[in-house]
Amino acid sequence: MNVNQPSARKSAGRPRYRPSPDHRLLVSRLHSVGTPSSKIARICGISPPTLRKYFRDELAAPVPFQLPSLFEQATHGNTRAAIFWAKTRCGFTTTFREESEQ
Repeated sequence: MNVNQPSARKSAGRPRYRPSPDHRLLVSRLHSVGTPSSKIARICGISPPTLRKYFRDELAAPVPFQLPSLFEQATHGNTRAAIFWAKTRCGFTTTFREESEQ
């Protein structure tokens, strides 16, 4: 058998993943509400590296509905939940600075 000729056998391993429009919509929606990518991958039945490879645009998209939702929650009395969500999902931090006496 010549090594340079392609073999008649099919390649081993899993078939290549092909993202469907339904999965693209699902990933976009889950990402927009702050779902971690590891959980999105589990829901879609794929590995986190596969999710990052095929849904890079969906995961990189800015999340336009997060801050208006926080504002709505905060103005309707759920301030603690809004602050917690902002710190854990949006990466906001609270820093205190002490002013030096001069």
